[in-house]
Amino acid sequence: MNLDKNIIKFFVEFIGAFIHLFIVVLSVLVTDNLLAIALAHGLSIALVVSAFSSTSGAHFNPAITIGFWINKRITTNLAIFYILSQLAGATMGVLIANIVLPNNLIDLSPTLATPLLNSNINIADGIIIESILTFILMSVIYGTTINNKGPAFGGIPIGLVITMNTIAAGPLTGGVMNPARAFGPALVSLTWANHFIYWIGPIIGSILGSIFFQNFILNKKN
Repeated sequence: MNLDKNIIKFFVEFIGAFIHLFIVVLSVLVTDNLLAIALAHGLSIALVVSAFSSTSGAHFNPAITIGFWINKRITTNLAIFYILSQLAGATMGVLIANIVLPNNLIDLSPTLATPLLNSNINIADGIIIESILTFILMSVIYGTTINNKGPAFGGIPIGLVITMNTIAAGPLTGGVMNPARAFGPALVSLTWANHFIYWIGPIIGSILGSIFFQNFILNKKN
């Protein structure tokens, strides 16, 4: 690995995850409006993808990194450090939000935006929902940033699909699609209920989306 170049990539993955989680926690704690929260999720990702995609590829999501790794678009060593950077950035984003927010807001939501499974949704259905949401997300990522559409443009549809999925599944699973999005708040608030759902579902969806798009869309065009 080119150490200097890769350190910049790791730092960018850290910063992108930091920004996303900082905005997510603020939005969840200051409003209960689902549309506003979904827009905060989607817009924060749209902006960091547009800003940083030319530097690191702008994953900011362990599931997306694993999806790219499956198709050998990223090396094993690079993928490991990407994921560690994403988890560290997400955790730091939650920590800083926890510090700067007033105590009355923290007291109202001590889980700090940790996604929680709806009591009427069982674990299997939660995994399926998160898998499908992430399959959609990965397909959009491939269709924009990988399929010769230009990385800067990719941030807009990626942000839109995250907004859409958050609106659709927010009340059910949280509409997470990103293990780092679940990990940061869970670690800071020590809220681990059903946490594995937010790893298993997104990773399955990302792998399936990556394999599908690579083999049935991109390879057909080549």
